[in-house]
Amino acid sequence: MPIRRAGNRGNTSGSGIGTSQNNNNNNDDDDSDHNGDDLPIITHTLEVNEEEEEEDEDEDDDFVREQESDDDDGPAKKITGVWAKPDVQVLLKWLFAVENAKRYIKPGTTPGTKLIDVQKEVVEVVNAFIASQSEEEQREKKLKPWTRETVKAKFRYIKDQYDKCIKVRKKTINNDTDEQTLRDASDDICPYFRELSMIFGAQLARNHPPPRDSSDQTSFLANEPDLEERDVEKVMAEFTEAIRGDQSAGLDEGRRRLEQETKFQRDMIERQWMAIDRERQALDSEKEEWMQRKEEIKLDRKRLVDGLADLDRRNMDREDLIRKVAKYETILSGRAGSNSLF
Repeated sequence: MPIRRAGNRGNTSGSGIGTSQNNNNNNDDDDSDHNGDDLPIITHTLEVNEEEEEEDEDEDDDFVREQESDDDDGPAKKITGVWAKPDVQVLLKWLFAVENAKRYIKPGTTPGTKLIDVQKEVVEVVNAFIASQSEEEQREKKLKPWTRETVKAKFRYIKDQYDKCIKVRKKTINNDTDEQTLRDASDDICPYFRELSMIFGAQLARNHPPPRDSSDQTSFLANEPDLEERDVEKVMAEFTEAIRGDQSAGLDEGRRRLEQETKFQRDMIERQWMAIDRERQALDSEKEEWMQRKEEIKLDRKRLVDGLADLDRRNMDREDLIRKVAKYETILSGRAGSNSLF
């Protein structure tokens, strides 16, 4: 997923989010002088506010961005801390594409669609952006290579901040807080609350739609005070249409893939059975060889036992022969003594 530098960027759009920015040609050469200006623009136009950038021991606090308000006459809101980091901005841009959000929140089970595969894709996207920066820019922006653990930690942080913002908004709305104060409180915790509501809120509302008048609502869309009814209907319509479109357009493709997968599985099973038969034949042949070897060992043992018995008999014959020789020698020596007397 290529990441373009700010000097060449045009309009970028995705499901649920649109981005655009026009640059004059005479400003292209000055892009490299601004920290973080080479980021893809996310939802709103982002500009670095270098004058208000402060040095801090926490590297996340070094990043300050100024984002235009949703209202034309509203003041610009600042994006600071983790949210303003260039690599996190790349992650958010990826997440704000509806198809990407759907793949991460509800991953598939086939290779390439599993959660680990989606996380690897995010790692590649962010690391590609980091690699596109010079070593000096990487040091200035404190960019380090991402891993799957980094992706999981960042998503966990984003979701935790979103949930925290939900609680704050519910608490402040019960105290009759004005809209601007409510927005300020949300922006301090989760600057991209509205964008994330289109992802987390729509996903939860689609999977678990509770009654509108329930006192223990858990749906972000149903309870979200900042979203109007038409916003809810629009989001639900978009997701419903996407699901219907996927079901109708992908029916034939799904059947074809199922047939291919079935054929592949059948062929694989047949190959496995053939391999098992070959192994069985090899085992039978090996068993035969061992049986023959066993018979040969029995014969060798019998020969050895017979040989030992024959050796014992020969030893007995030898001892008997020795006794006879001794006896004859005694007789002969006695006769020789008798003859000497005469």
